[in-house]
Amino acid sequence: MFRQIRKLCLICYDSHLYVLQIESGELFWKIETGDSIKSSPCIDFEKGYAYFGSYDKHLYCIDIEKKSIEWKKSLDKSSIFSGPICDSKQAVYVSTLAGNLFSLDKNCGKMIWAYQLDKATFTSPIIDEKNLVILLGTCGGTFFCVHQEGYLLWKFKCEKPIFTNACVADDLVIFGSYDSFLYCLNIKDGILKWKCWCENEIYSSPFYDQSLQLIICINCDGLMFLFEKNGSILKKVAIFNQKNSCYSSPMVLNRNMYIGSRDDFLHCFNLQDYFS
Repeated sequence: MFRQIRKLCLICYDSHLYVLQIESGELFWKIETGDSIKSSPCIDFEKGYAYFGSYDKHLYCIDIEKKSIEWKKSLDKSSIFSGPICDSKQAVYVSTLAGNLFSLDKNCGKMIWAYQLDKATFTSPIIDEKNLVILLGTCGGTFFCVHQEGYLLWKFKCEKPIFTNACVADDLVIFGSYDSFLYCLNIKDGILKWKCWCENEIYSSPFYDQSLQLIICINCDGLMFLFEKNGSILKKVAIFNQKNSCYSSPMVLNRNMYIGSRDDFLHCFNLQDYFS
């Protein structure tokens, strides 16, 4: 049974996680860690828990409504930039700046397994529960597909680091790289289906909109590419007219795309406008 959590969790470089009332924006409570927090929180709506990492080298589990720390865990004596992710059963997954991927019991923090990657990770793992896999890229330019039981299924090498999270579109996994390419791989075997040069580095995570059946990729200069799943470019348009303006990732809701920019604004674009 899922809980209705009417709270918003925000992390901050000031070492705090803030929990706000979603209707009013008023502070419900806050928790202080020992260092900056750059790890996006993951919410378990069944238990009412939030999980996040800190540069104080701990992974935290908090009960949002009870205003309590359920547990915190030091993993490999390195900081955590990556946002954790929960599966629908018992585990929470997180990677560290030491280049390790961990699976922990989300109830108590007990380690289930650890897998050594090739380099540090600034990306967050994603789960494809249909195929029972965890997917993430590293600063070494390697994209890993690890089974939920902790063993490698396949890996794919890019020329430069990977700073974007991946997204899944049916049996495809898509991610961007610092080498300016957007990659699309078969999720089952890691075979390259297609790649496309996006004209500059990609820090913004791609997004797959299932209702429109398109993939959104935005390079660091704010040039947006809209792809079909076969790699065909439907549209290319500059949404920001500023170099190095886009390090935020898009979110799409009801065909509106929301994204932040280094102009200090949150922008909303109606994707339907690009097909009229």
